[in-house]
Amino acid sequence: MPVNLLQRSKGPVCHSVEHRNEESAVRKTSSRFLPSGKMTNKDNLAPLKPSVFPRVLCGRRSSLHFCGDQIPRIQLHASSILYIAMPAKKIDPDKILRQHLVDLLGGGGAHAKFDEVIKDVSPALCGKRASGLPHSLWTLLEHLRLAQWDILEFSRNKRHVSPKWPEGYWPATEVPPNDKAWDRSIKTFRKGLKAMQDLVTDPATDLYAKLPWGDGQTILREALLIADHNAYHLAQMVDLRRLLGDWHSQ
Repeated sequence: MPVNLLQRSKGPVCHSVEHRNEESAVRKTSSRFLPSGKMTNKDNLAPLKPSVFPRVLCGRRSSLHFCGDQIPRIQLHASSILYIAMPAKKIDPDKILRQHLVDLLGGGGAHAKFDEVIKDVSPALCGKRASGLPHSLWTLLEHLRLAQWDILEFSRNKRHVSPKWPEGYWPATEVPPNDKAWDRSIKTFRKGLKAMQDLVTDPATDLYAKLPWGDGQTILREALLIADHNAYHLAQMVDLRRLLGDWHSQ
């Protein structure tokens, strides 16, 4: 329950206040009363520090006071330190959207992340198929890498030429060609995913402008396409690992 700031030196209230250095500042400025308002959003409460809020205003029990348009309102709780209601932060929709895209590309919101899907895959199973499924883990991994590479390069390079569909988006064999191919494909996929995340994070990237070398595509659309495509085939990899007896719940 809010209490009068001038009463805080009495009883347990004094012991509950951590910042006692502003006591003198409080008493010097407590005589300046302005119209009071009611607290509507307790989420905006923050500890008061004299170094960043030089003028402290106080008033009647359970009332809030403010000074000018920018000075936070004050409320003191008997069970805690001195709190002030900070002005609401300005929302930046563009920044929020870019962060949502980064999170979506990284996965984990509604499905397993890439690193979780490929974790501890048995090398002997990379080229195996399961009954009823058309691909091996290797073909799915390479398809993810190739498709992501194509979308990324299309998004940032006007000279990029996409491979022929469908043969240009799938590996030639169902089995990795050598012992290093699996790890190399994983490393390249991660690098491409990070590059797309960096592209959408860059404030200089116009997410909505149509790419001059495309036919209506935007960076926003291409980022969503990568996230959608990756999620689809990562789910296939999880199902395949389950059928091969190689999936361990994360």
